[in-house]
Amino acid sequence: MGTKKLSYKEAYDQLQAICTRIQEDLIPIEQLPEEIQKAKYLVNYCQDLLRKVETELNNVEEE
Repeated sequence: MGTKKLSYKEAYDQLQAICTRIQEDLIPIEQLPEEIQKAKYLVNYCQDLLRKVETELNNVEEE
């Protein structure tokens, strides 16, 4: 979905912006499926980053 590697904050901020635009009916119905796909990607991206951090923390605890 993009070639630039996003930070967690950038991805989260983009996700929040999409949610806000959806809640405020600012996205045309024709564009909604695309925005939902982008939101799903961002959710998965953030979850993956959080899982990596969790794994790293668990590894530190085991040392």
